[in-house]
Amino acid sequence: MKNPLLQQFIIESRDYLQRIGEILIKLEEDGESKDLLNELFRLVHTLKGNSGLFDFPMMTKLLHASEDLMNRLREEALKYSSEIADLLLESMDIVSQMIDEIEAYDEPQLSTNEAAQEKASSIREIISVGEKPEETKKENEISESYNYSAIPEEVRMKMVKTLFEGKSITLIHYQPEKECFYKGEDPFLVARKTPEIIWGKFYLREKIEEIETFDIYSCITDFEIISTAEVETLKEHFQYVLDQIKIFKPKISALIIPQGDQNGGPVYEDFVQDFRNLLKDKNIPLLKNSLRAIKELTASNLFVASCLRWIDTLIDYIPNSMPYIEELLKSIETFEKPQFIETLEPKELERQEVKVETLEDKAKIPVEILKTLQEQKLILEKLNTLEKEIREGVFCSVIQSLENAINFTKDIDLIGRFKSIKESSNLDNFQDIISFINELTEMKILSPERIEPPKIAEITSTQKEEKVISKPEETIATKILKVDEEKINRLMNLIGELVVAKNSLLYLSKKIDTEYEIPQLSKEMKSQYSVVNRIAEEMQDAIMQVRMIPVATVFQRFPRLVRDISKKLGKQVKLLIEGEDTEADKNVIEALGDPLIHLVRNSLDHGIETPEDRVSKGKPEIATITLRAKHEADRVIIQIEDDGKGIDPQKIKRKAYESGLISEETLEKLTDDEALNLIFLPGFSTKETASELSGRGVGMDVVKAMVDRFNGTVSVSSEKDRGTTITLSLPLSMAVSHVMVIETANRKYGIPMDAVFETVRLKKENIHIFKGKRTASLRGKVLPIFFLNDLLELNTVPLTNEDGEYALLVLNIRGEIAGVVVDNFLGTADIILKPFSGFLSSLRIFSGTAIMGDGSVLLIINPKELI
Repeated sequence: MKNPLLQQFIIESRDYLQRIGEILIKLEEDGESKDLLNELFRLVHTLKGNSGLFDFPMMTKLLHASEDLMNRLREEALKYSSEIADLLLESMDIVSQMIDEIEAYDEPQLSTNEAAQEKASSIREIISVGEKPEETKKENEISESYNYSAIPEEVRMKMVKTLFEGKSITLIHYQPEKECFYKGEDPFLVARKTPEIIWGKFYLREKIEEIETFDIYSCITDFEIISTAEVETLKEHFQYVLDQIKIFKPKISALIIPQGDQNGGPVYEDFVQDFRNLLKDKNIPLLKNSLRAIKELTASNLFVASCLRWIDTLIDYIPNSMPYIEELLKSIETFEKPQFIETLEPKELERQEVKVETLEDKAKIPVEILKTLQEQKLILEKLNTLEKEIREGVFCSVIQSLENAINFTKDIDLIGRFKSIKESSNLDNFQDIISFINELTEMKILSPERIEPPKIAEITSTQKEEKVISKPEETIATKILKVDEEKINRLMNLIGELVVAKNSLLYLSKKIDTEYEIPQLSKEMKSQYSVVNRIAEEMQDAIMQVRMIPVATVFQRFPRLVRDISKKLGKQVKLLIEGEDTEADKNVIEALGDPLIHLVRNSLDHGIETPEDRVSKGKPEIATITLRAKHEADRVIIQIEDDGKGIDPQKIKRKAYESGLISEETLEKLTDDEALNLIFLPGFSTKETASELSGRGVGMDVVKAMVDRFNGTVSVSSEKDRGTTITLSLPLSMAVSHVMVIETANRKYGIPMDAVFETVRLKKENIHIFKGKRTASLRGKVLPIFFLNDLLELNTVPLTNEDGEYALLVLNIRGEIAGVVVDNFLGTADIILKPFSGFLSSLRIFSGTAIMGDGSVLLIINPKELI
């Protein structure tokens, strides 16, 4: 997809749809809020208008129907209800699916278009129920007949079929004004673009007497168009020329007009009698065979042949078409035109007074935009007073500012007009631009007196090369630059490489000092390292801020999810969201989506009780689920909390033991808190039968796997009949990792700093053996002690320092503290972690590798798999 306008439409549409969904759910609590209803109408109206710029008729049709329904709600002709909310939410889901398909395939798929058509019809039915009787009558009133016999017979037959199928048929008579070309109108384009057109023709309404005197710029062409679109859709299409069209709604009886020579052909008395008998017996196959045979014997130009063709068309719609078939049979007998019951011709639908919107009526140009236009106009008026060397730069700057302001209005007409004026203007001729600005400011929204003249910087001879114009003191808004995510990722990767590359300066400094014995140069290099380190860290922080997005981008989908699932389960649930402005890296936030959906769905299905059970326990009938986000140091904490029935740790332990997930020894040792975390074991479930919504509740291991992949942790706390809280802890960013570099058996390894609790020196004699396990007492707490050499299966003995002390790395693993003995601590480093791929990915004890500043490869240990 290369169309930038279409790309912008997709981005904006998703924002609109998100806000529309939020408002629809809020309206269930306050269905009479005028502010919400008005905002909802504006959003859908804008979305519908934007979709009209492209050839997506079914999307526009669905949005148009939704807009009309919302207008009924605004006018209080209908009352907002849960059913209407469902209908509108489902409609916006279809539009959202269309947007996804447009992005993937450049157009909506057939099945989605059909769903949109069906949903639009459902909305129209709701609207028609809410219409006042006089409005319905006014819509169907007939005021003027129309000669349908001029329409080709095969077209009329198609119209009749469409009407029998319950669809709409509308005839438009479009008579453009003679001066329409001078107004920029294109009648042929308007006619050709009529929605759902099935037939059309054009003709001259005046005879051209002499070609030499004929005015070629005078439009004397009329159009007749037949469409299956709804009247409101057609009015929307012809909204700028409504006073030039007549709309007719034909009846079936007015379209069935047999034509041809009424004086020729054989007598068909036997055929008519036999045909009536077959009709009585409802023997459709024989009817068709009989009809086919008699048609072949009849000349096609005869009146009777036309009657037979009409019967052939109507036979598929028996019994509804029986009255029409009977009249046609009479016509075959009498050679006279059929006399249908209630053969009223459609009348012209009452025209609506259409007010042509002016710029002032639209009031679509914000005051801030007008103010910017005036400021740039004043600069243009002073342009000739500036020195020649800087005039061109100032002119280009003004044009760019004007173009940005006009584009901000999103008014296609204004953007097009300004583009034409810009192309015809130059440094010596820009009066048209000033006139254009004057025209816009005549709306009297903002008077020139309220505009402070912009200050143009005085340029001295020594400053000419700078060409500076001071900015206005007030800006319209924070400027936003949309950049492709791939470019941001590339920049972030480069900065990450820079952060790692700077470490090589320390190695070089040490080498210069020890090998080349130039301490002064080594000192200066260390000083430069500090500068590079500061700049690199600031760059890293800056790019991280660019990639930071609020958790609201994930949280905003849950009000709808909770509403739909709780409604399906027959439960009443209120969702509370806290800390939605908390930010984290885009990759981390996006990775939260599926796990959070799984957790919330499990909570709704397995955690929250039915209203009856809650009342029997003395709880409020309406349950509460809270989504909470907050920062803790360099991590983002996400909590899902409910006030449901909680989790019974004893039941968890028994089920885990029965499933063979834990041993009998482990069963006896497990604390209640440890038992709760068994729900994250693969395949664990306490449900005997699967529910339609979330199965047996298995899949919590998938949540844990995602969290582990991002070096995060997940824990659960629960109290029976009080509720459950699941806590996810994730790093703010995955770009650059901070590790502790350690040495053991003459090899270097890295340990993630977020797992390092502290580093201490421990006397060799302070390590004791208890029940075959090494332990040590640290600050009054007994720690299990492990030798890294043993864990990595390295056949060496840990080294001590000169004082006989071990280097002890105290790690925090899933909330538990343990000590790991290494040979030495080598400091910390910023690294870019490269995960293993291929068969090496099975080595789960290592997270991956990193290239150090001296070019060596550092293996990064995964503490969760180490112990």
